[in-house]
Parts: sequence; C-alpha cells; structure tokens
Amino acid sequence: EFSTVEDLRYAEGFPVKSVRRRHTRTESIALSLQPTREEQETVQQRAKEADIIFMLTRNASLHPEQAAVMRSLLHHRREGQRIIGIAVHNPYDLHAFPELPTYLATYEYTPPAIESAIGVVFGEVKARGQVPVRM
Repeated sequence: EFSTVEDLRYAEGFPVKSVRRRHTRTESIALSLQPTREEQETVQQRAKEADIIFMLTRNASLHPEQAAVMRSLLHHRREGQRIIGIAVHNPYDLHAFPELPTYLATYEYTPPAIESAIGVVFGEVKARGQVPVRM
C-alpha cells in the first residue's frame, strides 16, 4: 500500500513505480493536499490489508487533514504492520505525528529524491544525516 499526496509538477505515480520495481504487489491511493473524510475512509479500508504503508506527505504540519490520515493509520495499525512516512517538502511534518517510528525527509518531490528515499527503505542506500527537527 502506498499513499501519496501528489505534487502536480510531475506525472502522477512515479513514487509507486519506484516501489513496484522492488515489490510488485503494490497499490496506491492518491490523496488531495487536504484529504476529505471520504479519502480518509478509503485509506483506512485499504490499509487493513497492507503489510507496509508508505505515506508521502507535503507540509502535513500545515494541513491537519494529512496529519489526521497518518495518525489514524498509526492508531489502527495491526500487529506487525509497518508505516513509513516520507516528507517530500519540509521536515516539520513529523511534528504533526511524532509517534511515527520510521520517517524520512526528501526536502523535494522529484524523481531522484523519491528514488533515493525508497532505496533507503529497501536497504539499497544508507541514510545519511538526520532530520533537523527537534521534538
């Protein structure tokens, strides 16, 4: 399961393609910048079957609806289900859901940045640095 907040400068779906090259059984849900209640419910329904959930966020610290999706995923996750957050603009999204255990920040929503983040998650690339956000 791969949930994204898409940035319209790029073709929709390139993060999903990156994951699919590594794991063929991948689904996606594209969310609006401020996900509606219906979008949030769709995510919750589809997340029930996922083993790993990637959620890309874009300024979730400024958009409570995005943060609500992440918090709901965290609250309703089942035993062994992993949730990984990738902030694609600023690193402050973590302030909106500090209980998220796995968090990456790319600082940009470009194919090379997303490809690198997905490479880190799959153990192909070593993460360097740390998020400059104090909790």
